Amino acid sequence: MSASNQNDRFLPFAECMNFRHMGGYPAAEGRRTRADRLYRSCIFELNEPADFERFEALSITNIFDFRMPEEREKRPLNPDVAQRPDIHELQISSGNMGSYLTGLKGRKPEPGDIKTRMTQWYNEMPDEGISAYQTMFRHLEDSDGGGLVICNTGKDRTGMAAGLILAALGVPDEIINDDFMLSAWAYRDVEMAMKRYLGTHPLGVDTGYMSEVFTVYPEYIDAFRARVAEMAGTYDLFFEQYLGLTDESRQKLRQKYTE
Repeated sequence: MSASNQNDRFLPFAECMNFRHMGGYPAAEGRRTRADRLYRSCIFELNEPADFERFEALSITNIFDFRMPEEREKRPLNPDVAQRPDIHELQISSGNMGSYLTGLKGRKPEPGDIKTRMTQWYNEMPDEGISAYQTMFRHLEDSDGGGLVICNTGKDRTGMAAGLILAALGVPDEIINDDFMLSAWAYRDVEMAMKRYLGTHPLGVDTGYMSEVFTVYPEYIDAFRARVAEMAGTYDLFFEQYLGLTDESRQKLRQKYTE
């Protein structure tokens, strides 16, 4: 995927590095996902007039917030717009890098530790997230307007929720992988990401390892899929047996979120 195509997906909110649409992907029955209905993001704030106008123009009716309560307390989500979306608090702890970094208590992690920990969390998400995913899909099916999935940085918990939505719409795995990996491109400026989300050198130690915090790897989504395979065999059976998505439900989703 070229840099120009990457840029086309990202929406230029002033205080957000990873807000983007998920439109234009090939889906089931020869359709394509809708760029005006499917969004994913990190936590964001609307502080400038242009940001308010841009957000309102998206017609987002549902926000699915996968952060933990302590994350919401630190950075509340309150889009003060005329048509305020419904905000669904669907916490998942796996992928919460804030708690991991706090637990280091000034120590530098061992080489490879962050990637190992993240891979483990992705493997845990299908089990931990069942209730959250059920709620997300229920509201997507029942609502009109756009849906937005978020977490703190919009790459891990958000990445898997977005991947499930795309999979339910019939988007091929390789395209879902490409969408997932765009977060690595979004946070290619690690210094900027640190200032934006953590403050400069928040742990008081050499933070050269922070590039591992603000990136993603194919192994992560592979770990998620591996656990889904252990639980249900296929994504179709996972949707049916664990998330309650019938063929009729998925057809409704495709009618709303593809064209």
